[in-house]
Amino acid sequence: MADTHAFASYLMDTLPSKADKIFKESETEECKILVPSIALAELIYVFEKTDKTSKIWDMFDKLDVNPSIKVQPLDEEVLKLVPDVKLKELHDRIIVATCILVKAKQLITKDEEIVKAEIVSTVW
Repeated sequence: MADTHAFASYLMDTLPSKADKIFKESETEECKILVPSIALAELIYVFEKTDKTSKIWDMFDKLDVNPSIKVQPLDEEVLKLVPDVKLKELHDRIIVATCILVKAKQLITKDEEIVKAEIVSTVW
């Protein structure tokens, strides 16, 4: 699973080596990466705020051409897990809850609060 920053870094080709290896493996269909829908919504917001609206369509193009990267919806099952995820930021809580729900092996993130909380296994 990838969080907002990880997927943005993938789009901009600025991932560190460990995370980049996982995304490259997804491109050859050696693994699957889920991206929570809240992460995509955050990226749309950021790209609009920074006048990089073309990146929004680059993001959707990447999703269209890479069948191993899937969007994981924000649904009732995720929301039921959010209250138990004790992090400060709501977006982070949703992303970690999604990770727990789908039983992801790792969350690709550099978010210090998520890494330090050790609720899920992380890689960057």
